[in-house]
Amino acid sequence: MIYDVNITKSAKQDILDAAIYISQKLFNNAAANRLLDNADLAATSLSQNPMIRPLVYDDFLASKGIRSLSVGNYLMLYVVYEETNKVDVIRFIHSRRDWVSILTNDINDN
Repeated sequence: MIYDVNITKSAKQDILDAAIYISQKLFNNAAANRLLDNADLAATSLSQNPMIRPLVYDDFLASKGIRSLSVGNYLMLYVVYEETNKVDVIRFIHSRRDWVSILTNDINDN
């Protein structure tokens, strides 16, 4: 079964911000381009088997169906909608950031 993968506006901005940081602050264009390529490959892989990754460890976020996929030092956070064969990539956050708080705040703000 093939899933339709949607990268939300927030996730697209996260990916872009990460690439800009790597390129402009760390002066590593090659690494920035690799990150963009790897994020694209990760999103594409979700179309094949998004359920392969478990729910995140936080009970509240897991109750919302959030899963994560590692992309280098980043986490691609997403939700699977099995009934419609859709995946929403909701955020792309460095794994050392407090992504639990970030996502909790995102959900509570909506």
